[in-house]
This record gives sequence, C-alpha cells and structure tokens, in this order.
Amino acid sequence: MGNKSTATVPVNKERFMEVLKLRKCSIRKLGNAYDEIERTEKTIRRYLDKGEMPPDLLDKIAKFLNVHPDYLSGVYDAKADRIEDAYLHSLFHSSINPEKYPYLLKARRFYTF
Repeated sequence: MGNKSTATVPVNKERFMEVLKLRKCSIRKLGNAYDEIERTEKTIRRYLDKGEMPPDLLDKIAKFLNVHPDYLSGVYDAKADRIEDAYLHSLFHSSINPEKYPYLLKARRFYTF
C-alpha cells in the first residue's frame, strides 16, 4: 500500500536555509528532533531538494524553528514578486525576515475566536 501520493506545499529552500542559519540549527538537528518533527534527516533533505513537503511536516518544522510556515514556503516572496513598482518591490523584499513572522502568528490565527 506504499507509494501513496500525499498533498504537498512548496518550500523556499533559500528561506529555509536562512532560518536554519539564524536559529543556529541544521537539517541534521531537525532530524535529531524526531520526537517533535517525526521525520528523519534523510526525509527532510529529500523533501527540501524536491522543493515541497507535506503541510504537517512544514508546520512541525516551522514550530520547531519558531517561524511562520508561510515564510518557509515562500508565500511572502511570491507576494513581493507581484509588486510591479521597482522601488516598492525592493523595499518589500528587503523587509522580509523571519523575526517578523514568528510561529505565534499562525497559532494566533488558528485560535482566533
């Protein structure tokens, strides 16, 4: 029954590696945090190389790294790329950083009543 196709979401490898560096973490450390992330280093590397991963894995990694999953998936970069004005495009891109998008924003959005 293996080889099931699972839903995946895009991952921006550049942003992913930026967050790892900022948090003084590595893919190896993510794999060693198996209790929280539930995937091995090899699995995480494979998904990262493909540029996509299951949403539950992205969410667990984002929570572990304290960054919004949309940051790791490149959603904010895609929004910036749609800005046609060169100055605003550059300004928005330069302001995208993981400290502005903590995991708490996702948790807060999920639990808003």
